[in-house]
Amino acid sequence: MPQKTVAQRQALTRFSTRSADEAAQFVTTAFGSETRWETSTVNTDVSVTMDVASIGQLTLTRATLAGYAVSRTLTDCVQIVLPVQGHLTKRTQAEDLLICSGKNAASIARPGQRTTYIVPLGTGIILLVPIRNLVERAEFLTDTPFNAGLLGEIKGAMDLKDPVCGILARSMKVAISELISINSLGFGNLAQSGYEELLLNLTVASVFPAVAEAVARPQADCGSDVVRKARDYIVEHSSEPIEIARIAASLGVSIRTLQVTFQRQYGFSPRDFVMECRLDNARNLLLNRATNTTVTTIAIDCGFSDLSHFSSKYRDKFGELPSETRRRAKG
Repeated sequence: MPQKTVAQRQALTRFSTRSADEAAQFVTTAFGSETRWETSTVNTDVSVTMDVASIGQLTLTRATLAGYAVSRTLTDCVQIVLPVQGHLTKRTQAEDLLICSGKNAASIARPGQRTTYIVPLGTGIILLVPIRNLVERAEFLTDTPFNAGLLGEIKGAMDLKDPVCGILARSMKVAISELISINSLGFGNLAQSGYEELLLNLTVASVFPAVAEAVARPQADCGSDVVRKARDYIVEHSSEPIEIARIAASLGVSIRTLQVTFQRQYGFSPRDFVMECRLDNARNLLLNRATNTTVTTIAIDCGFSDLSHFSSKYRDKFGELPSETRRRAKG
């Protein structure tokens, strides 16, 4: 008998089956009616396990698959497929492309392109980014109107030896692993906004080299008053999900200009300053003898969704684990 498990917890859907029909139904539901699932002729022993995370407007999936092919015409998004184990064949009207894990490459499918992925056996991470979000972020990062011609220049594969593309690949792996982990604790929505901003920025820079070049150019300062307002906002809201892009937009400057000026004035990037504020707040709470709050609760209250990440960063800054600070405070 086919075995199927589907569980919905906040931002994460988990699915597992050995039935091609059930897999086809799930893929259509998760990725749209234009997605077609087919049993691959390479392997008739079909199995699929997927963790599908909704990160704001983005969709990030970790899939372990055997004996399948999926065809899709993208209409409104760019899709990046990163092999983690095994290999896949990407088939379009123009080419057949074999992409293997460990070979510093990922596949890119652009809008309007009918793409089939054939996987005999393997695990991969899939990132779907709406074109509208890519265009808006490209315009925001560069302070210039988007050149629609760039969409037709998107390459079919991504070279992970490129520093930006390599960071995107590593961020995809970390993001899906952490989202799966924290979702099991019931905190599936906490890390969404931070990962959405990170993955969106890196995707724009990876698929549009012209945007990456523009972002890398030296930026003029935006003024100390603007940076001070950004700093004050971070201090006041550090325990909440913070998107640096939204802060920049509210102040009428590009994210790159804000980052450069903030770094020059305070010696931290805005994102690093968020971390500093959260760690300082956590230390103050850990040293408070008057409360019986646990280390885990303090970490969550200060904006951390991953306890091991919090402990590591805390030890790097203060030279001891949060639990050690708490025990010392309690005497």
